[in-house]
Amino acid sequence: MIRRLAHNVSEHIQETLIETYAAHYLNPNNHNMTLFPEALPCLQRLKQQGYWLAIATGKGRSGLDKAIAQTDTQDFWLETACASEYPSKPAPDMVLALCDRLGIEPEEAVVVGDTTHDLEMAANAKIRAIAVTTGAHTAKQLSSMPHVAMLNSLAELPDVLETI
Repeated sequence: MIRRLAHNVSEHIQETLIETYAAHYLNPNNHNMTLFPEALPCLQRLKQQGYWLAIATGKGRSGLDKAIAQTDTQDFWLETACASEYPSKPAPDMVLALCDRLGIEPEEAVVVGDTTHDLEMAANAKIRAIAVTTGAHTAKQLSSMPHVAMLNSLAELPDVLETI
């Protein structure tokens, strides 16, 4: 990410930025990772309904592992894939690898995302997408990408999944 954003500076400066970011983001004293209030009930309901849950994230492996540990959600995820292991979103590689590892076809999967990058990744993988307006991108921005539903809250997800 930093190499892409700071492509016009020296490699030394890029390395310094990477080290500074990692020192802050991976700092064990930085325990501010929290879930949206409706996230845990949503995950619990989806698991009870028999959905297989996986993560495709722009985080690196250490960042994802830290986030899962801090939010105590490790029991929900059957598989995970990170940008440090695959080309980053909107490339389809992460989500296609998850499908492969879970033994499912892309047409059986659904990507739930709160950024245009998530929805574009799903489109590039030819996987249905559900947009959630709780992220960095607005409903208007999300509307510009293919999706089968748009939610204002994760609390809506279990019922919407039953209809698609």
